[in-house]
Amino acid sequence: MPTEGSNGKYRMSTDQATVMMHMEASQMTMAGLADMLSQFARVANPGGCSVVDMTGLKGSYNLKFDFSLSELMTTIRAQAAGGGGETGGVPAAYDPGSGASIFHAVAALGLKLEPRKAPVEQLIIGHVERTPTEN
Repeated sequence: MPTEGSNGKYRMSTDQATVMMHMEASQMTMAGLADMLSQFARVANPGGCSVVDMTGLKGSYNLKFDFSLSELMTTIRAQAAGGGGETGGVPAAYDPGSGASIFHAVAALGLKLEPRKAPVEQLIIGHVERTPTEN
């Protein structure tokens, strides 16, 4: 089922047998792609990493890629646990020969995911009061 958002139209499907995600998008901005990848990260690790667009690309693009959901979840969980070491932030569970990782999918688009610290805008609610209402 296609979905349309402020960053373009996209269609995602999952092959349950192989646990692979297929995504096709049209009119997708790089900020929209970063937001979508952040959502995947939050599903695998609530409160975890965000993907920030640092490409500087302002256009809209048509994208198509496949990646392993199970490998994505393993990668994100290893990142959250402080994994990665000398592999540049890519956990040891990452198999460069598999070709099914989110790293490969993004690299096939000519982009690169790099773990780093970057400023991220957040909304913090410091206090909430419940005001009673009359029936």
